[in-house]
Amino acid sequence: MPFDSSHLSDREKQMVAKLVDAAGLLDCIYWRQSDPEGLKLFVSLANSNDSRDQMLRELLKICLLYTSRCV
Repeated sequence: MPFDSSHLSDREKQMVAKLVDAAGLLDCIYWRQSDPEGLKLFVSLANSNDSRDQMLRELLKICLLYTSRCV
């Protein structure tokens, strides 16, 4: 998602980066608790050059985002 940080101070940019990191950690924690096998599959496909594997990774990510917001 595009983000324009040109209006933020250096300190605010650092805070945003920390919030993004924290959100990623929360996603990981949620995924480990809700679907550890799905997480293993997602990670195992990370280095694949196969377009079907990348599509599957994207679908897994979408499913994670959808279910985490619906719980």
